[in-house]
Amino acid sequence: FGGQLEYRDVLHVFLGEGGVVVVCFSMVRILEECGAGGTGGQAEDSEWNTLTFWLASVYAHAPRAPLILAATHCDMIPSAQFQAACNSLDAILERVLALVPGVGMQLVHNAAGRLCFFPVDNTRKTRPETVVALRRALDEAVRTVLQAEKELPVEWVLTLRRLLEVASERTQLRLPLVLTLEESLEVAATQGVSNATELRQCLATLSAAGHLLYFPNVDAASHQVVLDPAWLGALFADVAFPSRAKSARAAQSRVGEGRVALADLEVLWEAHGLSADQRGAAVDFMTRLSLVVLSGDSFVIPTKLPRRTWQRQQRDQDRSRMVVFNFRGWLQSLVDTLLPRLLCKVLLADPLFEADSLSRDAAELRYDQQVKCVIFQDDVDPGLICVLPELTSSSDDELALVSALTRSIELCMDKLTEETFRHLVVRLSIFCPRCPYQPGHVRDLGELLERKEGSPAFCDVTGAKLGEVEAMPGWCQWRRQRALEAEAAKQNQVSQGSRSEHVQVCCTSAGAAVHSTVEVTSLVKIMLEVFFFSGDICKAQVYLAGEQAHSYKHRGG
Repeated sequence: FGGQLEYRDVLHVFLGEGGVVVVCFSMVRILEECGAGGTGGQAEDSEWNTLTFWLASVYAHAPRAPLILAATHCDMIPSAQFQAACNSLDAILERVLALVPGVGMQLVHNAAGRLCFFPVDNTRKTRPETVVALRRALDEAVRTVLQAEKELPVEWVLTLRRLLEVASERTQLRLPLVLTLEESLEVAATQGVSNATELRQCLATLSAAGHLLYFPNVDAASHQVVLDPAWLGALFADVAFPSRAKSARAAQSRVGEGRVALADLEVLWEAHGLSADQRGAAVDFMTRLSLVVLSGDSFVIPTKLPRRTWQRQQRDQDRSRMVVFNFRGWLQSLVDTLLPRLLCKVLLADPLFEADSLSRDAAELRYDQQVKCVIFQDDVDPGLICVLPELTSSSDDELALVSALTRSIELCMDKLTEETFRHLVVRLSIFCPRCPYQPGHVRDLGELLERKEGSPAFCDVTGAKLGEVEAMPGWCQWRRQRALEAEAAKQNQVSQGSRSEHVQVCCTSAGAAVHSTVEVTSLVKIMLEVFFFSGDICKAQVYLAGEQAHSYKHRGG
């Protein structure tokens, strides 16, 4: 797929570990931009920045996929200067690769040319051997991937082959590359897959390998199969970029300020020939992939929202109340595509969140209609995604809501990074209170929350001793105190042994009653509050000896 800016927002749909990645770039352009040790300037579309972005993306999304660097247009370099140009480019690429530690392990080297890349003659006339060398390296990389994959039942391989043939046939007929589960079963049955259960297992495996898209637990999408992920990416590109649209009306009236009216979307669906079921599935697929989010009578496209750099006047005071996700270093180039997807997930995952304002790089949110917070990319330190709660008091109720708010955002980031990076974890952090440097370094909040009472922490930069209270915002101290009380209750329960009693807890969530038995402690209420913060339980009643002893209700439900 193309490396244009519009494809950056959907790269997570394509990049996977079941294939070989070939990153192509202009040999002439990067030599012109990066001559004499330069980095091509600060332009977003400079060859240096573009190459850095794609290398970071490959390592983040497909850390075990073989990577080949193809330098195109080498035929434009005079023969007398060719070897010197190759040596210069090799040194430039070594500098780029050093910015993304780990991606070098994926690199397929050009052993014959003793280079980290493969020059390509676009004319195939001046240096035709370059194309032969690239094809040979690509074939070898594909064989390596195939040898590493687990064996699949023959029927599943035949089903995949037949589904690809169906996709080709539907492409020629200009039909949507979507099949219902029933239609897929008809195709699979001819290849020996006899029942729906086996078909779902087959589709889930093929989807994980990147051959197609199938999400068994996502509403309408669970009944539809996208035969080619590239088709869905192109469909989203038509939604997000008016110039690509096939409908004149849609091209004129869509994507104003990052929103698509439902009526305009219907025009687009009609232009693509989608049935009513396929339209619902397309929306579910895009929602599942954090590309769009429904808001009133329109869909929000987070990656197309206008930018709004969040300017903070009281930076030092903000730092003491703020928590951050640290994407400094090679991950920084991915924040631009990651933050909109995080905002999308937060609004979808927790109904207690409402957006007061939304932009590509900042959002003002309200939680449970009471507490406000801002999520934004730091204007001074763009490698940080910051969460800044607005506290009006230090009451237990407000601290509890802020703790629940940040925990919900943290869970969304965990889910997003799990889907995106797989091998990397980005933890919620706070600014080190003793660090004199700007921007200051950050500390893992989870590590501070779990630190035992009286155990000191130290600044990694200055070596200064940090107290637990001093190192955390007020709501973090509140959360730590609740965790300590819960741990004390657990220890007390163990020490009581046979004297502990049992109670029945009836929890009502989304209209369904869930009964469980728990042991009585002096802090049953604290334990139930922990459940409330997860956002899953709306109401809980505690019964002791058959009679209701306590009733608790979550503020949001």
